[in-house]
Amino acid sequence: MVLFRQRRVFICVAGLVLVAAALYPFLGATYQANMKVLVRRGRADAPASAGENAPLDLTRMGITEEELNSEVELLRDDEVLRRVAQETELGGGDWFHFLRPSERNAERLERSARQLAKKLRVEPMKKTNLIAISYAADDPRMAAKVLQSLANAYLQKHKEVHRPAGEAGFFEQQTAASRRQLEDTKRKLLHFTARHGVVAATQQRDLALQKLSEVDGNYRQTRIDLAETQQRVMDLEAQMAKLPERTTTQVRIADNPELLKSLKASLLDLQLKRTQLLTKFEPSHRLVQEVEQQIDRCAMRPPTRMRITNGRRRSCNTQKCN
Repeated sequence: MVLFRQRRVFICVAGLVLVAAALYPFLGATYQANMKVLVRRGRADAPASAGENAPLDLTRMGITEEELNSEVELLRDDEVLRRVAQETELGGGDWFHFLRPSERNAERLERSARQLAKKLRVEPMKKTNLIAISYAADDPRMAAKVLQSLANAYLQKHKEVHRPAGEAGFFEQQTAASRRQLEDTKRKLLHFTARHGVVAATQQRDLALQKLSEVDGNYRQTRIDLAETQQRVMDLEAQMAKLPERTTTQVRIADNPELLKSLKASLLDLQLKRTQLLTKFEPSHRLVQEVEQQIDRCAMRPPTRMRITNGRRRSCNTQKCN
């Protein structure tokens, strides 16, 4: 009855409210926050290989269009938007939330994420590796807070996508195992050094390897020399078998002039020595007698002769040569 009696006033007030609500989005102040994301390639991953040091693939250092679009889709991911809506509480400022008293938090969060996806603009910039992001809101602090939360959620999502779960734990486990193995190896090395008296294992190993290489080289060279000597002996034996027999054709006997000259010089020295001794001693003195005995021996020695044989080789039968 009250609305029926004051229907004109009610219609005017409702019309003014509706007009104000319709003009507010167009006439009200709107603040837009902008953000740019630079996409670049990180550390080059070494390919799985059986080799000890696999080469790095440095041929693809640029960002392709597919990779840039992948990062754009990560920024628009539903999980990222739900996380931003939950952190910034975008669903709590809805004017008509009292009309949905039975709405649960999950449904309210999903609706806020859809509204955020409609207002959020994510576009890759042409011919660059940049992604432009913008968000408009009535409150400038809320717009900046939404983009900051989006950046944090995007970085966390990017880390989860490009670094699988459990990778850090696996590397920590491998590092701990390698550390234990290193400590065990050091302990064994110290025990071996103390037991065998090794001072510098590396240098001693290098010296041993060098000596082993030298001995092996000498052994191989000796085998080569031995083979060459055996071959030379066989060749000489074959040549000797082909040579004819030697036959004596002439025999000459002559004195050795060098030996005669030496004997004459010795005899002359002994005679001079005897003459000097006679000037001091009597002929019956022992020194004089010894010198005379030496002179007699030199005088009684027969002259040495040298035999010269001339021969020639000829091929003949045994019967004819005899």
